Amino acid sequence: EAAPAEPAEPPPLPAGDARLLMESDLACDLSINGVRRGSLQAMTPLRLELAPGRYQLACTPPAHPDLVSSQVATVVREEPTVALFELKYEIEERERQRLAAERRKQEKAEAEKLARQRQEDEEAAEARRLIEEAKQREEDRLAEEERKLQEARNAAERRRREEALKLDEARRAAAAR
Repeated sequence: EAAPAEPAEPPPLPAGDARLLMESDLACDLSINGVRRGSLQAMTPLRLELAPGRYQLACTPPAHPDLVSSQVATVVREEPTVALFELKYEIEERERQRLAAERRKQEKAEAEKLARQRQEDEEAAEARRLIEEAKQREEDRLAEEERKLQEARNAAERRRREEALKLDEARRAAAAR
């Protein structure tokens, strides 16, 4: 049974007389031109002698594997090229953005809740107004019925009195004969 294959060594970087100095404020895994080249220790410069040219640099802190800080370094012979990775700032900025997004989401949820509450309050107020209108119409209808009933009672009372007067007159007239 064959042993598992050892990870292959990355191909060497092109050697030359141009210098690249790299440093990171946090420990990170370093890749150059898409090939992992080892680790940068926090605040410990790494010096490489390379052929002049453009190099794609990427640094990923092990504690934040989703954060890749990238930059392109153009290395020349005349003077050292310096690449600084400010990972703490990027992590803090990402956290600020996350908190701001969370705050916006919470504010939006609160605004929606407030809008729903306002809508419910308006609907409840409209329902109370309609109920009050219905009660008032019922009270007005009952008052109108009571008024008509009272008018009918009064008319009946007047007729009884008139009939009683006529009856008295007829009795007096009959008694006078």
